[in-house]
Amino acid sequence: MAEKILRPVWRSFTEKFLGNAAEWVRSGGCAVVWRPAKGGPAAWLLLPLDDEGGVDAMPEAAYWAMLAVYLEKYKRIARGHAKGLATVRVARAYEHEVEHWCERDSKYPTSTRELELDCMTCAACCINNRVVLDDEDLARLEGKDRPDLVKKPYIRTEKGVKLLALDKGTGACVHLNGTLCGIYERRPDNCRWFPAGTEPCLISRRDEFGWVD
Repeated sequence: MAEKILRPVWRSFTEKFLGNAAEWVRSGGCAVVWRPAKGGPAAWLLLPLDDEGGVDAMPEAAYWAMLAVYLEKYKRIARGHAKGLATVRVARAYEHEVEHWCERDSKYPTSTRELELDCMTCAACCINNRVVLDDEDLARLEGKDRPDLVKKPYIRTEKGVKLLALDKGTGACVHLNGTLCGIYERRPDNCRWFPAGTEPCLISRRDEFGWVD
């Protein structure tokens, strides 16, 4: 069943227009701010935060956008036009990715966009992924009746880390049946938490099927 999702729209700003960037973020969007740096302008994400702080201070879509470019920590801005918002520098290797987000979203005039996604007809996130399994995941997979699910060919190991195995021909998770999960009730936490409509989801759809929102 299709799910309606309201996602932030990305915009690119130079540091001179930080006030405009902050206004965009406060209205529901996300921004990339280009600041002077050695080797040329550097990309900094400008993201929303609530006033309370804590582990849930950042909206899910913004947090997963950070994860998409391998960032986990941010700084809360203490003063100026963007006071109270979050900022973090993007590594040079991933600047092209955040540029793509802004280019993709340039056609949308407002700071948020509603889209419909049906995970049951997609499954892009189940292809060429890296689903790490912890002890709780392994216990859930095995249950009382499937000890085979925690062994080869369902599990692969990389540098001592256990992962869901992928089909060597297609790159799809070995549990994927068409576009449906064959172990849905037992699926690992990383699969349960993966949110539709976030940047990792949109990246998977783009990279696997060429679908660009």
